[in-house]
Amino acid sequence: MRILLVEDQTGLLQALGEALTEAGHELAATTTFRLAEDLLAATILAWDALIADVRLPGGNGAELAAKAQQMRLPALLITGHPDAIVSLQEQGLTYLRKPFSLTELTGWLNNIAPSKHRNCSAPHEAEN
Repeated sequence: MRILLVEDQTGLLQALGEALTEAGHELAATTTFRLAEDLLAATILAWDALIADVRLPGGNGAELAAKAQQMRLPALLITGHPDAIVSLQEQGLTYLRKPFSLTELTGWLNNIAPSKHRNCSAPHEAEN
């Protein structure tokens, strides 16, 4: 799966990147909203999923998720800010609250992948 990963905390970006790569995913990772926006818009790159932090320098991960949804691209937002969760729920966006486990993350990936084996716990989906 080709994943665009956007996280401004470099340690977490590196850890998630390593875990996703070890799990067999292709990855482009960035710490900035602007580069993520450019990568998302590059039609030559065929992304399978977007994973983005909510609060990013220069923008908001929810904006990236909205653009991804317009492209019919699954998007998962991650946040350590409890106050952001209400907004995510109101917008109907899928999220994981930091800290989260790799099992939760891979559970989301399994749920969006065309796979017969979907056995991990899923992240929070906003209630409509």
